[in-house]
Amino acid sequence: VQTCALPISATQNAQKREEFSLLLSEVGAEAVYVDDIPEAEQSATTFLGNAALKAAAAARHCKHLSMCDDTGLVIADLPGGGPGIRASVVAAQYGGWHEAMEALVRDAGLLENRRALVKAHYVCAISVSHPDGSTWSRQATVDGRLRWPPKGEGPGFVPIFAPYDPLMVQGVHHHRRLAFEKLWLVLKEAQPSST
Repeated sequence: VQTCALPISATQNAQKREEFSLLLSEVGAEAVYVDDIPEAEQSATTFLGNAALKAAAAARHCKHLSMCDDTGLVIADLPGGGPGIRASVVAAQYGGWHEAMEALVRDAGLLENRRALVKAHYVCAISVSHPDGSTWSRQATVDGRLRWPPKGEGPGFVPIFAPYDPLMVQGVHHHRRLAFEKLWLVLKEAQPSST
């Protein structure tokens, strides 16, 4: 990817925007954010699939190279590894993120036993899509455990996730940085044009 490329990130999340801007600036690119991108249907069954759907929809709409991510908390001991790719749906079902976080740790047995070890990992999949339909995707995970009460702030279920490695690396959530670094290696080989 040449330094003049301007990937459009479709996220409306202010913290993700800041992180994408930082990641792209580190490789000599710039993030452009478009607010009128229609919400993409997230019908895939994996983080990679949903990230690709979002990036492809953004690229078609903007007629420009576009980057999107799909991120979520996976708890192996809960049915389906929940919340997983259904993070927003789960939050809506419980009436908000805090309510959903409390329900998750209750279901995992952490409210009854605060010392219980409930293993979890955060997943981030990032995709870059070209208007011609070409798409490049990579995924990364960060291992950790659930904690209660929540600590700090962050998108999604981050406040109840205690990673074994640092949560933030140079101003970016670790799982997002790892996924971006993997993807950037692929993009350097592919050299997609910005339009």
